[in-house]
Amino acid sequence: MNAALTRHEQAPSGEGAAIAEILKIIKVNLRKQFPAGRGDMRRDAHPKHHGALRAELVVEPNLPPELGVGVFRSPRSYPAWVRFSNGSGTVQADHLRDGRGIAIKLMDVPGPKLMGDEAHTQDFLFINHDVFAVKDASDYVGQFRIIERDGSRCARRCWPTPVHRRTPRPTTCAT
Repeated sequence: MNAALTRHEQAPSGEGAAIAEILKIIKVNLRKQFPAGRGDMRRDAHPKHHGALRAELVVEPNLPPELGVGVFRSPRSYPAWVRFSNGSGTVQADHLRDGRGIAIKLMDVPGPKLMGDEAHTQDFLFINHDVFAVKDASDYVGQFRIIERDGSRCARRCWPTPVHRRTPRPTTCAT
């Protein structure tokens, strides 16, 4: 592990290099998927939005002490944006197997942040499965490499199974 990011979190060894590799992979894939002059470029992930809402997150008074951490420390309200989306990197029919996500961005959040351009926000990310597909940035690079090797059919098979089917997911895709 590297230096502490906060008192609760440390950056894994090699995380900076993995993040640089992720950015490189995403840029290459976006240029392939959306050639210049051929329409609008979409996001690299979650390009199909199901909805975006303006919201308010209310932190209620008298929360149990173990929940009174960070933005939940004191009663107050935060303006927020909520986005619902598919997980696929391409727009596809909703009946296809895919992750579904919700992202909540709280606004007007005081305190120190890891990223300077997000100085007054805090994000919460949710997915419709009890585990995320990767554990860290290095694992994310590994998933990209498997998909590059085995194609997009692998991405559908390797995605965690729906919540109602609790079978283990493969760590690599066999063809």
